[in-house]
Amino acid sequence: MAQKSARHLVLAGLIAVAVVGCAAGVQLAKDGIAHPGQVLFNGHANAEVDCFRCHNGNGRGSGRGPDLAPEVAKLPDAAILEIIAKGAAFMPAYGDRTSEEERRQILGWLREAFGGPAEAEAPEVDAEEVE
Repeated sequence: MAQKSARHLVLAGLIAVAVVGCAAGVQLAKDGIAHPGQVLFNGHANAEVDCFRCHNGNGRGSGRGPDLAPEVAKLPDAAILEIIAKGAAFMPAYGDRTSEEERRQILGWLREAFGGPAEAEAPEVDAEEVE
């Protein structure tokens, strides 16, 4: 009886992996992408960056990962850069697979595609007032 339950459990696991694999995101063709951040997002400029696998090449999500539009629209740049570098929930970290410049390129594309809050600029200070 235990052997039968174990086989069912293994079979259920294999089916779950197959279903999730079928729901993987779609990589967009490089020749159809203009923004360097989206080129990265789709794994064309750095093979270790495969955001498209979960979020689709357009960032709108798949069965593996969520649509990025709602989160990107409300998160500040620093939070998005940290998520890309350190990961979040089921998303792996990409800090060791990307440079700061690459993460900023991806952020630039996400902002262009989905908008969001601009980083607060430091107020200008008159040097004479500081003394």
